[in-house]
Amino acid sequence: MGWLRIIECLKETGMPIRGIRNYLELCMKGDRTLQQRLDIMREHKKMMAEKLDEIRRYMKTINFKIKYYETALAAGTEAVHRQKPEPETTAESDRKRMETRRRRQKNSAETPLAR
Repeated sequence: MGWLRIIECLKETGMPIRGIRNYLELCMKGDRTLQQRLDIMREHKKMMAEKLDEIRRYMKTINFKIKYYETALAAGTEAVHRQKPEPETTAESDRKRMETRRRRQKNSAETPLAR
């Protein structure tokens, strides 16, 4: 991969200039820095995956609002939504799911098995 292309990739995906400079200096040192460069790329990939997850969560909210406004426009009023709650966030739904799972496990532990 060409130098300019990798620099552009790292810059556009949020790697600080200092990090890019460090990566390039390691490249110039040759094979003895292969592990360090691999570690840098793995860490950057991890950061990008986290950012992508965050963007996906934002997209869900944006898509909800688009549907909200489309429905309101079709009805001619936002009042059509007054009875509908907004969707739970992922964190809220995860928390509720874990609470339900814990209650089920607790209940199954307290209920003796039928013989």
